[in-house]
Amino acid sequence: MVLGLDTMGKKIRASRFINEKSKRSVVVAMDHGLPLGTMPGLDDPVKTFQKVIEGGADAVLMPPGQAKICQQGFLSKTAPSLILRLDWTNLFRTTLPALTGSEALIASVEDAVKFGADGVITYFFIGYERDEAEALNILNAGKIARECEKYGVPYIAEPMARGKRVLGHEYDPEYLKLHTRMAAEVGADFIKTDYTGDPDSFKEIVKSCPIPILIAGGPKMESVRGVLEAAKGAVEAGAMGVIFGRNVFQAKDPTSIVKALRLIVHENADVEEVIKLFKEFKEIEKKEKMHSWASKPCYLP
Repeated sequence: MVLGLDTMGKKIRASRFINEKSKRSVVVAMDHGLPLGTMPGLDDPVKTFQKVIEGGADAVLMPPGQAKICQQGFLSKTAPSLILRLDWTNLFRTTLPALTGSEALIASVEDAVKFGADGVITYFFIGYERDEAEALNILNAGKIARECEKYGVPYIAEPMARGKRVLGHEYDPEYLKLHTRMAAEVGADFIKTDYTGDPDSFKEIVKSCPIPILIAGGPKMESVRGVLEAAKGAVEAGAMGVIFGRNVFQAKDPTSIVKALRLIVHENADVEEVIKLFKEFKEIEKKEKMHSWASKPCYLP
């Protein structure tokens, strides 16, 4: 997959966050503070980042401000790669929610080179209420793609269907086919997008997109098993890996979650095998099963 990149610089930088053996990647997204503000798991980003490092993440996704705060963690040969977030959106905000969706660039590819980043990422939304907002988002994506060609930096586009027009259909395979292909045509090197929920339907997304796809983690899942099964299903369907955020940094033990994801993504381990390896996962599974049973209504025959 790395060999498909169009410049030597892109190939070298991508090789730093793509596992040489598996040709896959485990990336942890820690960029949520930019669109959402303070949230559990990121109130002390340096401490959380250290746990992610200990887990062996291949890369970490951060906005410029957080990258500066956490820079010490990148200063070793075994440190994860930095993928720099270059834009902001108001689409996800619940405090002072936006009237209409918007996206804006906050940094350039040249800035990313100065930061020592091995890749950059921007949003690529379809479904805005205003057509001009969608057009501006695509214009910004095209601008970043051209800058990445100039500087030899891998570009990860984050295409997703969002907004009131697609509410409840964000994981519709037809929408995913549309926006992932659009992002590839603009010039992205990799895709971060939603997982449809099952390997069979996701295979169609992978097949219709000419560049590698990594799945987003989405909202915090109730189950550790659910997190691992999503990763397993995605890679079985042909995904290049995962870019998980809240399901890592809001986990009880982020280090163990990253280690578990590495086993699934890089070693093709089974979910059951991985859960058995981690004592804390087994304890969580027990509690989840008890809660699930207790919360169900009892219907006598």
